[in-house]
Amino acid sequence: MKNFLKNNWNIILIFVIAFICIIFLITNSQKILVKNPQKVMVEQAKFEIRIVNSIKPFNSIETGITSKNIKSVDIISSTEIQITLDEENRRILQKITSENIGKQIGIFIDDTIISAPTITEEISSGQLTISDNFTDTKLENLKTRLLGYYYK
Repeated sequence: MKNFLKNNWNIILIFVIAFICIIFLITNSQKILVKNPQKVMVEQAKFEIRIVNSIKPFNSIETGITSKNIKSVDIISSTEIQITLDEENRRILQKITSENIGKQIGIFIDDTIISAPTITEEISSGQLTISDNFTDTKLENLKTRLLGYYYK
C-alpha cells in the first residue's frame, strides 16, 4: 500500500482537488446562478415603415409594418441598432422593397421620420439597420421603446 501511495501520489492529489471543487460548486451553486431577470413594461414607441412618394408636399403609403411586427431589436455597434421583423412581415418587406426600387422607404417612430434611405435592392432578411450619432443611453432607450419592455 505504501508503494502504491508513493508511486501514485499525483493522481490521488488530482482526485482530492477535483472532489473539493465539486463540493464547493454544489454548496455555492445558488450564489453562482443568475436569478431570472424581471421584465418591466414601458410605453412602446409607434414604429412604422412607409413608402415615401414625395417629400414636398410629404406623401407616403403605409405598408402595415408596425411596432407589433418587431421580432427583436439589437444594438450592433455604438452607432447602429438593428430591427428584425417577424416572418410574415419579413415577406411583406421583401415584396414592397422589390416593387419600389428607387423610391425611399421611411422609418417612422412616433410619427416622426427618422430615416428615409433609397431602396436600391430587395430586402429579404427582414432586418432594418438604423444608424445615427447615438449615445449608449439613446441606443438603450430606443431599443426599450421599440420593444416596449426591458429587463431589470
